[in-house]
Amino acid sequence: MKRILPPKMYDRLAYAAEIIKDASCVRIVSHHDADGVCSAAILIRTVMRLGHGFHTTLLKDFGEGFDRVRSEDFPVTVILDMGSGQMDVVEKMKGNIVVLDHHEIHHDSEEVVHINPRLYGINGTNEACASTIAFALSTIIDDNNWDLAHLFVAGCIGDKQDIGGLRGINRLMVAESKKRNTLEEKPGLKIRDCSIKDALKTSCDPYFLGISGDEDGANKFLEDIGIDGDKKIDEMSSAEIRVLRSALALKLLAQGVKNEAVEALNTHIYTSPYWRLSANEISARANACGRMDEEATALAMCLGDLSAEEKAGRIREEYINAVLKEMRNVVSNGPFTMKHIQFVYCDTPELSGTIAGLSMLYVFSQDMPTISLSVMEDKTKVSARGTKYLVGRGLNLAEACRDAAMHVGGYGGGHDIAAGATIPKGKEEEFLKKIDEIVGWQLGAEKA
Repeated sequence: MKRILPPKMYDRLAYAAEIIKDASCVRIVSHHDADGVCSAAILIRTVMRLGHGFHTTLLKDFGEGFDRVRSEDFPVTVILDMGSGQMDVVEKMKGNIVVLDHHEIHHDSEEVVHINPRLYGINGTNEACASTIAFALSTIIDDNNWDLAHLFVAGCIGDKQDIGGLRGINRLMVAESKKRNTLEEKPGLKIRDCSIKDALKTSCDPYFLGISGDEDGANKFLEDIGIDGDKKIDEMSSAEIRVLRSALALKLLAQGVKNEAVEALNTHIYTSPYWRLSANEISARANACGRMDEEATALAMCLGDLSAEEKAGRIREEYINAVLKEMRNVVSNGPFTMKHIQFVYCDTPELSGTIAGLSMLYVFSQDMPTISLSVMEDKTKVSARGTKYLVGRGLNLAEACRDAAMHVGGYGGGHDIAAGATIPKGKEEEFLKKIDEIVGWQLGAEKA
């Protein structure tokens, strides 16, 4: 790991490693999505192998439930996949605090062992996620922990850092894992490992108009290109796979999808001799569990519980059905548009980010970011998604969500391409006007 990481980053991780090795019990707080769950699982396995105790909490966001956590008094608390944007709060916590995050940074800290790839010139959006940093820490604690590479890759996939291929220190860690025979990699298509007709009918990401959620549409598509829908990918000839890949790419292009989403069709499948499921499948199940309020099941799966693995598979089916239902509503009703943003309402708060992302990439205009609003009893959850093209023009949704949320008494943050916020109920219109103004300024259309 010392050859892979920047020297200062390695040194800070090594310092964190010593703190954890000296502790009898470690408090672990992480995000509830696939990256957060995989990060937590890596750290739990590491701590267990040290013979230490641990107590873990998975949170939907930094605000929810964190008041209780910050009042606790553990010798060591490790915060995963969050914290960099809330350092003022984290600094007031008791004991030794370690933050492993990859989101936008407000400032570094001398009070907290803060490890974020952005501090060392590494892009936290597509070169390293929380699972990357947790895995690096784990192998520094004990070199035998390279067998946890599968979980690190699952976290990267969950954070969509595999689109266009893993890069940066993610790629370097995969290369080292392959040398150590803890990970295998092969090219593949981004569809489910089942019959082709079922894979297309239930495909959410990519989302194919007229095929996803439509059995007749899926069968007609396969009939037109001469593919036997009852076959699985590994039963198809290389020629058949080429035909299918080309036809799906053309379908996306006909929907007006930009190249970055079309490229996502071509992926890599990661397997390990230590795991029954591919990292891709673990990531998909963990993501579904996180979205369906079953993050404990995802964590148990990542810790090797076979019954949890099966349950996570069933939850993934429920999740797919829920997403396809929401997408049908979104496609039918279309987006509401403002000068610089487009927005939709999502009935299921847990799916808000998913719906914003799928709508942005596969259905709506890609010339403006998509905002998804889920109005709840006393607050509204906001999810915002952009594209690499828009980020290249200056879009930074982390800043836009944070500033617009603060303007209405809420909070927000995330990445330049994907972010979120929580705002008071009733402030939706004011928030939308403000974020529209900010995005317009970012894209050079007007001054904020």
